[in-house]
Amino acid sequence: MNKKTDHRRQEVQQIVKNACDQLNAEGVDARNYVEQLAWLFFLKAFDEAEARKEEEGAFDDKPYVRRLSGPFAWSQWAKNTDHPDEMLEFVDGKLWIKLTSPDRHRPGQRRAGAAFPPDLRQRPQLQPARRQLCQSGPTG
Repeated sequence: MNKKTDHRRQEVQQIVKNACDQLNAEGVDARNYVEQLAWLFFLKAFDEAEARKEEEGAFDDKPYVRRLSGPFAWSQWAKNTDHPDEMLEFVDGKLWIKLTSPDRHRPGQRRAGAAFPPDLRQRPQLQPARRQLCQSGPTG
């Protein structure tokens, strides 16, 4: 393993530990925030994969169109950590709809929700845990 990967792993471990400590201090039980941590990791990893595909597409002269672009890209909405209520409102009110609603995409454009099987399209119901995670601030 190279030093950059080891450093990144340690950084992620510390972020998760800090988020868990904060949530526990606020009285949120672990079984109530594990799902939220998983979603945050998924959305961050998805954004990184999209960025990599964009770079590869540009290199190969085959432009890649992101499934989550503009305000829906992690790199855009996750930087709003100074306003966790607005961030949560965006995630619940817009991002989740984009991910799961078949009627909310432009013709000819792939829908992000198509990547999820129907049983995974249910909205998580752990708002207090997500609010705490938003306040702890995801990394960009």
